[in-house]
Amino acid sequence: METTSVVHSVAVNTDSGPIEDQDLTMASRESAQHAANIQNEAYRQALSELAGELYIEAYKDSLQQAMERQRRSWNTIGA
Repeated sequence: METTSVVHSVAVNTDSGPIEDQDLTMASRESAQHAANIQNEAYRQALSELAGELYIEAYKDSLQQAMERQRRSWNTIGA
């Protein structure tokens, strides 16, 4: 049986400056986008918490007003 060997020639680009620059630019953009996403998520979370607090306060105020109206109507009925 006869064996043959095959040698593949691979070209190596030793001048990869522009490719590396593009990779660094893309990595920098991705990093900046990631940082912006984290900041936006923090803002969304803070706004959500504020909205929840405002809802609670508005609900309490509305409930107190309704109770006051009911109290007044009971006072006028009993008088």
